[in-house]
Amino acid sequence: MVMGLAAKVGEPWISLYTEDALVELLAEHGFSVQENKTLDDLNAVYFSPMGRTLAENQIFKLEHFVAATSKKS
Repeated sequence: MVMGLAAKVGEPWISLYTEDALVELLAEHGFSVQENKTLDDLNAVYFSPMGRTLAENQIFKLEHFVAATSKKS
């Protein structure tokens, strides 16, 4: 479904990572994951307290929002 939506607007679907694969990819490039947030996390922390949420049918349901730091000092 998402791949079709991307194609519809002329964008190639070039990646899809599992949580473990993303952690490994970032580690290979010298980063350490500090936070990995999903739509449910964002709704609970930011949107629900304001009386609204982002709908699960939005594309954000597929995304993770990751904060990482460099392992290099």
